[in-house]
Amino acid sequence: MDQISKQKQIASLIEEINFHNYQYYVLDSPLISDAEYDNLFRQLASIEKSNPNFVLPYSPTQRVGHPVSGTLSSHPHEYPMLSLENAINENELIEFFNRMKKISKSDTIEYVVEPKIDGMGVALIYINGTLKKALTRGDGYQGEDITHNIKTINSIPLKLLKKSPEKVEIRGEIFMTKKSFEDLNNHNHKTGDKIFSNPRNAAAGSVRQLDPKVTAKRKLSFYAYEYTNPDEESITNHWDMLNQIKLWGMPTNPFTIKSSEETVIIKKHQEMEKIRSSIDYEIDGTVIKVNSASLRKKIGFRSRSPRWAIAAKFESQKVDSQVLEIVLQVGRTGVITPVAKISPVFISGARIQSVTLHNQDEIDRKEIYIKDYVVVERSGDVIPKIVSVIKSRRPVNASKFSLHGASCPSCNSQIKRKEDEAVYRCLNANCKDQIKSRIEHFVSKKALNIEGLGPQIIDQLIMQKIIYSYADIFKINEKALIALERFGEKSSENLVGSIETAKKTEFSRVLYGLGVPNVGEHIAKIIENHVNGSFETLRQETVETLSEIEGVGEIVAQSIVEYFNNEINWSLIQKCFENGLQVIRTEPKKGLLLGKTFVVTGTLNNFSRVEAKEILEKNGANVVSSVSSKVFGVIVGDNPGSKLGKANKLELKIYDESFIQNLI
Repeated sequence: MDQISKQKQIASLIEEINFHNYQYYVLDSPLISDAEYDNLFRQLASIEKSNPNFVLPYSPTQRVGHPVSGTLSSHPHEYPMLSLENAINENELIEFFNRMKKISKSDTIEYVVEPKIDGMGVALIYINGTLKKALTRGDGYQGEDITHNIKTINSIPLKLLKKSPEKVEIRGEIFMTKKSFEDLNNHNHKTGDKIFSNPRNAAAGSVRQLDPKVTAKRKLSFYAYEYTNPDEESITNHWDMLNQIKLWGMPTNPFTIKSSEETVIIKKHQEMEKIRSSIDYEIDGTVIKVNSASLRKKIGFRSRSPRWAIAAKFESQKVDSQVLEIVLQVGRTGVITPVAKISPVFISGARIQSVTLHNQDEIDRKEIYIKDYVVVERSGDVIPKIVSVIKSRRPVNASKFSLHGASCPSCNSQIKRKEDEAVYRCLNANCKDQIKSRIEHFVSKKALNIEGLGPQIIDQLIMQKIIYSYADIFKINEKALIALERFGEKSSENLVGSIETAKKTEFSRVLYGLGVPNVGEHIAKIIENHVNGSFETLRQETVETLSEIEGVGEIVAQSIVEYFNNEINWSLIQKCFENGLQVIRTEPKKGLLLGKTFVVTGTLNNFSRVEAKEILEKNGANVVSSVSSKVFGVIVGDNPGSKLGKANKLELKIYDESFIQNLI
C-alpha cells in the first residue's frame, strides 16, 4: 500500500470511529458492538504505529499523552465564565419570571430548562474544528489549562464532526457517574489511595492531575450547555445552539426542554427533584435560561452573573440515622469541637458518617443524646448537620453528653470555657493536633497556597520530626522528603518547588495564614494597607491605633496586639523570614474612590452585596458594614432599614445603585 493510500485509510478510520462515538455519546444509539469498536481502534493504532509521520493530532489514539511538569498553568478566559443567581423555592422562581416579564415588557417568554449537574465547569476551545485548549472555570476570569486531561474523555471530540466557526469555545460540565465514583472509591480502598467524599470532588481532582494516564482511568463524562463567540449569526436562540452543538458531535443533556409556560417549567423542576436519585449522576437543581438571544442582550448581565438565567435549587435531602458516639476534635486555636459519629448514610452523593455539633449549647438546644435517632441533611447540599432528634425512637440506653470536665483528645490537658464564650478550649500551646492544624491553615489555598502539602504529608513530616512548626516548612529539602512514604524523586522535587514558589508572597496571605483570632482575608488586607506590608510596623501598633482603622474594631485590634506581643508567636514569624520567606510589597490601592469608605445597605436590583463591594473596592474604596462619621457615602437599595436613618442623621452622602453602574 502506498503512502497516500495509508493516509486515506487513517483518515477513513478516524472518521468512522468519530461517527460511532457520535452515535454512542450524543445520540445514545450505538450501531456496533464494543468488540467491533475495539477492532476499529486497533486497526487504526496498528497503521499509525507503522506510519508515525501520518498520525493526526485529533486521532482517537492520541487521547492519552505525556504528563505535564510542575503545576498546571493558568490562562485568562476570553469571555468570563459567570456564576448563576439561585432560587431556593417556588416563590423566588416566580419572582424571576416576573422580573423577566417586567424588563422585557412581554408576558410570554420562552425558556430552556436543563438539569444542574453537580460537576465541574470547563471551556473547550476549538480552532478550525480541532480541540486546542481546555480551561477550568477557575475564578470565572482565569482558569487552569487541563487540555492534556480533557483529551482522555471519550465523549469530548478531538475534532468536531461538522463545519464550525474558525474559533469556537464550547462550555459544559465534567462529571463522574455514581457508578464510576463507586468503582473508583472501591479500587482506592483496596490500594490504600485517597477516598473521595463525593463525585464532584472526584471529577475535579481527576481533571487536575498532572498525568493524563491517571485521568483516563477515572471514566469522566461530559455534557455541553453553550458556546461563545460564534461567527455565524443564524443561531438566534439557546435551543438551536444546543442542536448545533450536537451536530458538531458534542453530547447535551437529554432531560433538557423548552417552554414558555411557567407552570410547565416549575413542573419540570419538580419532576427532576423526584427522579434525581434514580439518575446516574448528581444534580442539585435545574438551570432556567431565557431562550432568545436578542432578549438576553436586552435583559443584560450583573457583574458576576447573567440576569436572564437562574439556578433553581432542590431542597436539601434529609435522611434518618443514629448517633453512635460523640467524639472531640481540637482545632488550631485550641477550640474543642464535639462531632457526632453516625451510622453511615448517603446524602446527595456523599457518604456521611460524621456531623459537627459545634458546641455544648447546640447539643443542649437540640437535646441530642448518644444513641438517639436523628434527621440529617447536607445544608445547601454541602455541609452535613443534624436537623432534629426523633424523640419517639429514643432508645432506653440513650445518654446525655457533656463537655464539662473533659480533656483535650490530643494532649489530654484539661479544657476550659471562658464565661463570655460558647466553646471550650485546650490551652496547651504544644498540643500536637493544634500544631498540625496551624500548619495546615498556614499552607492552605488562601494563605501560603503550597500545593501538594496536604494533611497526610504534614502528619508524616511531624511524625518524622522534620518539622515542628509552620516556620520549618521553608527549610524542607528533597532528601528529607524522599525518606517519607510514597515519595519519590519527582514528587519530592515538585513539593520543594511549590515551597520555593510560596516563599515570595503577599503580607496579607502570611497574616491570614498565621491564624490570628478574628483575622480573616478581608481584615488581613486592610491591615496590609495600614502597615504598608511590614510585620515590624504591625508589632508596634496598639489596640487604640488599630481600632481607629475603619472595619477593624476593638475586638480584632485586641486579638492582633495579643498575638504579636506573644514572644513565641513573634519568634516563629522571625524564623519564617530566617528560613527564606519574603513579603512582596503590593502596589498601593488606586482608583476614583481611593481613601473613601462606603456602606451598602438594602436590596439592590442589579447587584448582590458581594458584587457591589467588589466593584467599589476595585475603584479604591474601603467597604464596611456599619455607619459612622468616618463613612464617606452610603449606597441604598430597597428596604435599607435603620442604616439610612443613621446616615441622614450624620449628614452622609446618599447614593442609589446607579452610582455602582456608573463605576462599571
